[in-house]
Amino acid sequence: MATQKWKSAALTDPSNRQSIKTHCSNFVKNSTPEVYRWRNKVAAHFAATDPFHDDNLGTIEQSIMNPVTYRYPHYYVGLMQWNTQGQTSDLPAWALTKTYEDLAPRFWPEFKLKPVKDEV
Repeated sequence: MATQKWKSAALTDPSNRQSIKTHCSNFVKNSTPEVYRWRNKVAAHFAATDPFHDDNLGTIEQSIMNPVTYRYPHYYVGLMQWNTQGQTSDLPAWALTKTYEDLAPRFWPEFKLKPVKDEV
């Protein structure tokens, strides 16, 4: 908006929608590519409901059935790859709290997460 010198009303102009979508998608792809891939393949919709041309059977099945795994100090999705009929999923591993910790110094330097204590 600043580059284009747009006011908020410019967001409702249909002629700006593609530019806005492209810019926002590129920003997320560049800053958090793992999150973008999971958002498109798991969170927003399953790969099975909107497969990309390069989605293999492993990726499509993992998008529906992906286990959450704990690896100290974070919970991850995608640590295990799904393999079906010789086709291995390509969803990257990522952890929400790790992503937050990586972005926090830039966006929220005043907020800190308490570490998880490893209890026996």
